[in-house]
Amino acid sequence: MPADIAYPLDLHLGGTDHTERSAGLVIPILLELFQPRSVVDVGCGTGIWLSMFQKHGVADFYGLDGAYNSVEALCIDKARFTPVDLEKPISLERTFDCAVSLEVRST
Repeated sequence: MPADIAYPLDLHLGGTDHTERSAGLVIPILLELFQPRSVVDVGCGTGIWLSMFQKHGVADFYGLDGAYNSVEALCIDKARFTPVDLEKPISLERTFDCAVSLEVRST
């Protein structure tokens, strides 16, 4: 499958309730164990996990996903998102306390 359609938008949108529920269960545990003040999500999709981190008080977060991702469908501010090629090394100009990467696949 070509990289530009590796994860069609309808896949992200169709699992919103399930994804929010999962994030709502896992994120409080991560916050209790690690107290991250910043989070990056590699393969963030529409940013649901990041939006849930924000709801739980994490103000510093950033999402990365393929260029096929629809900026209009993001649950986070588009300024906190960068499209990248997930099959190539990613270099960020900063570090984060916590990195998440869930259900990311390459072609």
